[in-house]
Amino acid sequence: MTASDPVWAGWVERWERQQERYLPERETRFALMLDYAEAQLCGAPGRVLDLCCGNGALTRRVLARFPAAQVTAVDWDPVHLEIARRTLPPGVEIVEADITRRGWADAIEPGLDLVVTATAIHWFRQAELVALYSVLAGLLREGGLFLNADHLPPSEPRIGELGEELTTAWQDANFANGEETHAGFHVAAAADPALRQAAEVRAERFTEHGTGDSRTLDVEFHRVALQEAGFREAAEIWRFRDDAVLLALR
Repeated sequence: MTASDPVWAGWVERWERQQERYLPERETRFALMLDYAEAQLCGAPGRVLDLCCGNGALTRRVLARFPAAQVTAVDWDPVHLEIARRTLPPGVEIVEADITRRGWADAIEPGLDLVVTATAIHWFRQAELVALYSVLAGLLREGGLFLNADHLPPSEPRIGELGEELTTAWQDANFANGEETHAGFHVAAAADPALRQAAEVRAERFTEHGTGDSRTLDVEFHRVALQEAGFREAAEIWRFRDDAVLLALR
């Protein structure tokens, strides 16, 4: 944690607590992503892109493992970006951009070592997802990695249904006593004078978001789409029920 203001640090901690109730084995998946990156790159990455960074959960973990990494963190959610600006180290470049729109990456210099993202792009439409993979293939250097920890159902439909049922039951138990949910977090943010304006912008921006069709696409679709976009290898490297980590090598 780099926030000097305990109020802003509190928003980060609040987000972390409720995400832990949503995502089983959350730290395991994050640590594994960085393990693979370190092994492939024979050490620390130089330039990293945190895609759909939120308030910086993955950026913080990247910098904890690789303090010298140069991180660019991109998101379109003004609430999370305000928290990120207040809590991430000054060396992190924060970019406010909608990555579903053409040209979002024009200001990012190609040659990245690593792109990471988590629990975000499953909300995209299929065409947006395919276009994103092509952009990422152009940004990464040869030998670089793209790592996505997300809702990536297996190809077998009934097995996927079972995994989703088990995860949903686990989540329901975690929130059974009134613990703060994702929606509750944003209700609280909208009530905070320091975040109210950002919350109003968020409500306007995301009226058309969250209706994509990618959540139902199985992991094999993503693997093939990544290879067609220009990645030389792509494979699932970890799974827990209906969540997986997908690794693609440029």
